Amino acid sequence: MFSTATFAVNVLSFPYEADFSSSMIDVEYGKESSLILPDLKPSDTVFISLHTMASLDLTVLRGSNVIATAPFEIEGRSHIFVDYLVVTKRHFFMADEAGDYALYFTPSTPKTPYSLVKSGDLDISISQTTFNGHEMLNVTLSSFKRNMDERFPKIFLIYPVNIIAKEDFEVSGVIGLSKGGVSMVTINIVDETDYAFYSYLILEYFVKEGTLRFFEVNATSKEMFGLGNISGDDISFICIGMGLDKLHFAFENEDIVFASVLLGDLNILNGGKLVKVDAEAHNVFSVPYEVYIFSKYRPSHYVYVLQSCIVIGLIMVGAAIFTRGKRQG
Repeated sequence: MFSTATFAVNVLSFPYEADFSSSMIDVEYGKESSLILPDLKPSDTVFISLHTMASLDLTVLRGSNVIATAPFEIEGRSHIFVDYLVVTKRHFFMADEAGDYALYFTPSTPKTPYSLVKSGDLDISISQTTFNGHEMLNVTLSSFKRNMDERFPKIFLIYPVNIIAKEDFEVSGVIGLSKGGVSMVTINIVDETDYAFYSYLILEYFVKEGTLRFFEVNATSKEMFGLGNISGDDISFICIGMGLDKLHFAFENEDIVFASVLLGDLNILNGGKLVKVDAEAHNVFSVPYEVYIFSKYRPSHYVYVLQSCIVIGLIMVGAAIFTRGKRQG
């Protein structure tokens, strides 16, 4: 398996030539979209940058052979809440043989305004629905009891804001439970000033199916551990956290643990400006991408001839100086 350090060592090894291309690729949920790369040579390193918050699975093939890829991330971290990893997905791989390579992109969920990060063994499905007159995202989490290594596997729906929280800062919306059972649902604020991840409970354990609730969090709200007052702080992300709890299904015969959470429009007020995050899910969407191909410098035979002539010339000059010196001596 590659690491980011592997990528850096290979690319920074001088000398290298770089080839660059950028465009858009159309993708559709439930289908594969492909991008054919130019003929690669052994040890070529390919770096792919996808400018989207959508969840995309990437497969690289040489013929029918699957080529190992690696996410470009902070070494030793499975995920990190920073802008360049949430808004942009980066991957790289190294060609093992010469030949034609193809990139295959498959959306794991429809595109929403959020970037999705999960913890634990979970299957995720997202769709758009109408519930009690509200346009909402229906986010379904499911797992098998036997596969749940941890009691509370969870996901985060992450929305980047990059703001300084003013006195009127407020996050509000509608949340609900359609079916199943959750451990909890929280609104989480990533505070870069305090280096903190503040969590506010908006849907509690054992809430009844069909529950729909309005929530509101402001700059002075107390979070789950009694902390509060983020006014003046640098806020990078707002996240909705959703978790499963297998104890909900402890007396059920079925092995499936699941919850269908309903999330309406998210309203973010700050400094008199209101941002509305629509509860929309798109099955078809476009993804801007960039591809960098780093190839080891391979000079043409003309360069080798020129280098040979220079070396021979230097040898002849050296020999002439040496012979002249002996004669003078």
